[in-house]
Amino acid sequence: MKMFKNITVIFLASLTTVISDRPPDIYMQPYANVYFNPGEDVELPCRANGVPRPTYKWKKNGRYLNLSGKFRKLSGEGTIVNNALEEEDEGIYQCMAENEFGTSLSINVNLRAGKLGAFDVSEPVTYRPNLGDSLTLDCVPPVSVPKPIIVWVLRTPEGRFEPINYNGRISLDLEDRLHFANILKDDEQEGKAYVCLVQNPILRQTSFGKLNYIIPVGRVPALRPVQYLWSSASDSFGLRGETFSLKCIFGGNPTPEVSWQKNNTSLPVQYLLRSYGQELFIPSLTDEDAGQYKCIGLNNQGAVLYRNFNVRVQSKPYWEVEPTNIEARVGTSATFICKAKGDPKPKIVWFINGVKLTESKVPILQSGRVVQPNSNNLTFVNLNESDRMVVQCNASNKHGYVFADVYLDNLVISNRPPAIYKQPDFDVYFKRGEYVALPCRANGEPKPTYRWTKNGINFNISDFGNKFLQLSGEGTIVNNAPEEEDEGIYQCMAENEFGTSISNNVRLRMGKLGAFDDSEPVTYRPFLGDSLTLNCIPPVSVPKPFIEWVLRTPEGGFEPINYNGRISLDLEGRLRFTNVQREDEQQGKAYVCVVVNDFLRRNLFDKSNYIIPVRKFPDLNPVQYLWTSASHEVGLSGEPFILKCIFSGNPTPDVTWLKNNTSLPEQHFLRSYGQELFIPNLKNEDAGQYTCSGSNSQGNAYRNIDVRVQSKPYWEVEPTNIKARVGTSATFICKAKGDPKPKIAWFINGVKLTESKAAITQSGRLIRPSAGNLTFINLNENDSLVVQCNASNTYGYVFADVYLNIPGY
Repeated sequence: MKMFKNITVIFLASLTTVISDRPPDIYMQPYANVYFNPGEDVELPCRANGVPRPTYKWKKNGRYLNLSGKFRKLSGEGTIVNNALEEEDEGIYQCMAENEFGTSLSINVNLRAGKLGAFDVSEPVTYRPNLGDSLTLDCVPPVSVPKPIIVWVLRTPEGRFEPINYNGRISLDLEDRLHFANILKDDEQEGKAYVCLVQNPILRQTSFGKLNYIIPVGRVPALRPVQYLWSSASDSFGLRGETFSLKCIFGGNPTPEVSWQKNNTSLPVQYLLRSYGQELFIPSLTDEDAGQYKCIGLNNQGAVLYRNFNVRVQSKPYWEVEPTNIEARVGTSATFICKAKGDPKPKIVWFINGVKLTESKVPILQSGRVVQPNSNNLTFVNLNESDRMVVQCNASNKHGYVFADVYLDNLVISNRPPAIYKQPDFDVYFKRGEYVALPCRANGEPKPTYRWTKNGINFNISDFGNKFLQLSGEGTIVNNAPEEEDEGIYQCMAENEFGTSISNNVRLRMGKLGAFDDSEPVTYRPFLGDSLTLNCIPPVSVPKPFIEWVLRTPEGGFEPINYNGRISLDLEGRLRFTNVQREDEQQGKAYVCVVVNDFLRRNLFDKSNYIIPVRKFPDLNPVQYLWTSASHEVGLSGEPFILKCIFSGNPTPDVTWLKNNTSLPEQHFLRSYGQELFIPNLKNEDAGQYTCSGSNSQGNAYRNIDVRVQSKPYWEVEPTNIKARVGTSATFICKAKGDPKPKIAWFINGVKLTESKAAITQSGRLIRPSAGNLTFINLNENDSLVVQCNASNTYGYVFADVYLNIPGY
């Protein structure tokens, strides 16, 4: 069963003034950053509620935009469309929805043309390093909007591209340089060139840097002590809630081993080491991750080198108390509170109807009826009937901002049913014993009362003593000590005498990380040259965990595994050895599967797996299939997509890919030593037959994978609010595209159309010529109602909640 998205169901009384006059309230707007491919269509959405129905204006770079020119505004809303944008159309755009009671503002939208410049023209460069010395290849990428994807590849004399097998010796820094800890004869790559490749995901274009050739000098690699090649800045900061990485790359021969410490002790278990131990990765940064970090590089040729890092945690602004809509009676007061946290401390700026508070000319300011005891508080006193407006609050620091757009309305005109405007996400997780809140706030007059259901049954929080509390003046409930028994599907209802508004269904789940089955250590004795698979069956985890493999030392420490074309992970978490070599014995260290629950910040380690290869010399083995993606794969349009093939054999097979029996398009990337094909943004034209081939001197094998591209539903024509006169008709159109074709379901006041008892449906004044069309005819004063349309397929849905208002002419 599918959940409706942001369902607000309103059961309306038969009033001719069901929807009272009120200021505008923008409920649909663009993202803060919008990129376009010049010459292609661009849409900037803007829709608002409000009575009378708002009119719309747009500004570009602070000046009003002429909507009779190249921009076209959609009928009945503020959305603007341009069918052929050019670079000159870049700028900061903002939508304004206005009626006689105020002006609602969208966020500022940075509209930018996708760009990808060219690398500076450069002749090929040939490097002649001594065997054993370190080497760095620079990449100075061209200008790209948005930020590009940067990888290094090998270019063959025939012009084809092959992946580079990164390992502990060959790696990328976080500024896209390619580093060799020590040069070996293999780095000559049979005359292939090392090339920096830059891809722009919006333009789907690729640019290539100069050709870099390596011709090592000498017969035997020289032994070299550890030396510093590159590291993250010594003073680094990350943003709360975002991913964070530190990286250290050392040169030397033998290749240095890299280890990490935090505050001079071992790393917390929730931290991950990637890129062969060179990169420390924190999936979600918190305040407690601040501190002193150290990376240590060592080999057997001399002194240990290390780099120290001071890590500070800052944050974008986030709401402590977010302003809300206020409906107040004449003669009373109204207080808006705007509090945000962040580091640096956010600066608060207030606006009224889109004009800075200090510059506003609204009568209530001119009459001295505004009190502002501090920057977080804005109070209007002695309200009268004309004191309707939209209030904006912006809290910003150097990392970003949060923006609230809320209205002040008075209750002099009419009562109206509730409408929930703040509700929980669809999935909420909690930690046992740590409080969890489910927010629920609604407008309405009289002020709504609230109740909750759990698993479809009325849920009375008073039955649980002090365990639950409901916040004063709203429906938000807080569980002070949640347990597993509190899991379930929750729903908030806001009610007054004119109707009931319902939140979406909220799935409340306790974070869990079970235990691996108790297992004794396992010792594998494969023949040298044979393939080997180590399985990992992860325990139950809520939410879904990360899976990684590490080496456990006899002393109980953990070290990263150096993945390469011979040792890799499949997409189901198994560790695969294309062919076993003597070095896989790892001096008695154990291979261990580790499962990371990022929400709980806990790790679990599976049994120890030891490898003791048999025989003195590895057998030569032909290529065989070891693991691949399914032979029939489906990807969703607009989302990342991955195919992977792992072949066994000795020598280690080279893996190549074709699409429809020809070379891959440029916008397809090869990762994981050529085993993984990655498409950042799947398109319909990416459908087809893909072939991965593995070959070595002993033979070859291949697998065909048929890829289909489908999609979640998306709007072709989205329903909009309708205000109609008595005696006329009103048509709601609901059209959505998707693959499979979406199924359209209509609701009236939250009840399926086929089950609705609304008077207009019982009187035969409803016409439905097609699934996407709903028409009401011969309207009378009692026909105000709320219509919902849900378009769904296998992969998701889009949902619209709009009203029909008959003002009683």
